[in-house]
Amino acid sequence: MSEKKFIMIDNEFMAGTDMYSNREQFVYVLLKALENNVNGATVIHIESIASVLGLSSHSKNRTAIQNILLSLEEKNLLLLYTDLTMTKQIDVKDMKLTGVYYAKLVEVKGGQGFTKIYYTDMDKFINMDEKYKDLMFVIYFNIIQRIFEGESNLDYSYPNIDTIEAQTGINRKTVMKYIRVLKEHEILYYEKVRKGEHKDKNYYTRWKDRGCLISALHSNEECA
Repeated sequence: MSEKKFIMIDNEFMAGTDMYSNREQFVYVLLKALENNVNGATVIHIESIASVLGLSSHSKNRTAIQNILLSLEEKNLLLLYTDLTMTKQIDVKDMKLTGVYYAKLVEVKGGQGFTKIYYTDMDKFINMDEKYKDLMFVIYFNIIQRIFEGESNLDYSYPNIDTIEAQTGINRKTVMKYIRVLKEHEILYYEKVRKGEHKDKNYYTRWKDRGCLISALHSNEECA
């Protein structure tokens, strides 16, 4: 998969934890990544979404995913159709749990800019055998967003765990756990640097850019 391909995700949308659940955010980004390049349609199949989320096809899980789609529809982020040409619109509440549909996502354009999410990283999220990918993605986004915000002119960022916890609403123990999981799956790379007798600092980057971070930390060589 080409490293040059990416989607742009609105920072304000991802920061809106009071308006959108972590799962709504992840499903929206997932569907955005799966848009085709012809008419922008995304194939919707509830069992496939459940599989990506690490859920069984149990009816309660399918209903839960339908409710996520319903919430996105109610928040004017998703339009659902029964045909690929997207001429026959249907309400999410009327969809069959086993049916195949086509979605048109509405772009979110807040005032806080956008962050690039590369398809190579999304492919890893889709294929990783883990539950709670929605939480992991929100943590991942919070960390890499800072690279594009210009926290550094390098390809790394260095937020502390308390900041990530406060901004995502995910408790620090879970944040620390899933940062380790993201590294295990070669999505995120980090190194811990001792800053004092009782203080460490984590430096983070995308897995692809780990060489740049390693050089910066150990060779005092900067690579933009």
